[in-house]
Amino acid sequence: MVARSIQDIDFVLLDSYSLLFRAFYAFPLSLTSPDGELTNATFGFTKLLLDMMQKIHPDYLVAAIDMGEPTFRHEAFVDYKANREEAPNELKQQIKFMQQILEVLNVPTLGFVGYEADDVIGTIATDLREEHPDKNVGIFTGDRDSFQLVGESVYVIMPATGRGRSGLDLVDSERVIDKFSVRPDQVVDYKALCGDASDNIPGVKGVGPKTAAQLLHEFGTLQRIYLGLALAANQQEVLDAFKVTLDEATKSDLAAKAAALSPSVIRKLTADQENAFLSQKLAQIDTRVPLDFDIEQARVNEYDKALATEVFTHLGFRSLLKQLPNDRFETAIQESLF
Repeated sequence: MVARSIQDIDFVLLDSYSLLFRAFYAFPLSLTSPDGELTNATFGFTKLLLDMMQKIHPDYLVAAIDMGEPTFRHEAFVDYKANREEAPNELKQQIKFMQQILEVLNVPTLGFVGYEADDVIGTIATDLREEHPDKNVGIFTGDRDSFQLVGESVYVIMPATGRGRSGLDLVDSERVIDKFSVRPDQVVDYKALCGDASDNIPGVKGVGPKTAAQLLHEFGTLQRIYLGLALAANQQEVLDAFKVTLDEATKSDLAAKAAALSPSVIRKLTADQENAFLSQKLAQIDTRVPLDFDIEQARVNEYDKALATEVFTHLGFRSLLKQLPNDRFETAIQESLF
């Protein structure tokens, strides 16, 4: 089923910490609760969540969280995300409020030790794509890491950015191509080539976004780039290491494309082959996290609006009270009137 607008999304996966982090820098530190506790990130996160629920009215909603422990990527590359500054204490102290908001709105949270929230999101999105192809899945996030998952009923939903813009943007395959000049299924190899400074993924030194996109346009995948280089240089041991079987026409095509590359690009690719495949591993979202998850766990159910009102009031979120979803009583009244 093709989603033509955000209203066509059935299942929303919330990238919790990504949105909380985004809200922290979008709202002033002057926002505090009546008790004087800092709430700017929590307020922004809650507003994003309620705005999304109002616009989409998803049937299913689940929040993915990081567990705050090293993952398999840190084991593969000790400097993974090492360039990131530690989250400010002003942000850390609001995580408990975010969790309280999710709990009071009856939004289930999922995390898994050794994996990132992106992996939890990727696993659920992939399972839904295979088991419930009739449902459109929206990944609500503040960054682009999930772009690699887009396609076949899976979309990314992002808060609109830019002067004078508000609302939500629905990112489909065409939008990914517009942004990176590669297809969603090529995003991982794109990052493997040009790296990702935000996550300290090295990529191939000297290869930028334009060259990475051009290479993938020519060869299709990272592996085929290096197969072409090995074929052009007649490096049989390298070809054997890939453990793939190619017909003669494909071999000839890849070798010709590799031979046509500039000497500078060939040198860069050859010198950083190990980093390229390491970067591919780091950038790849794991879609096989051993989660114990049933889709019915995420169904949007009844919640205690009175308790939610109490929590919102305690945090000083009175301006958001009108955005709280109707409870069962309010829904019944509306249905009786119409």
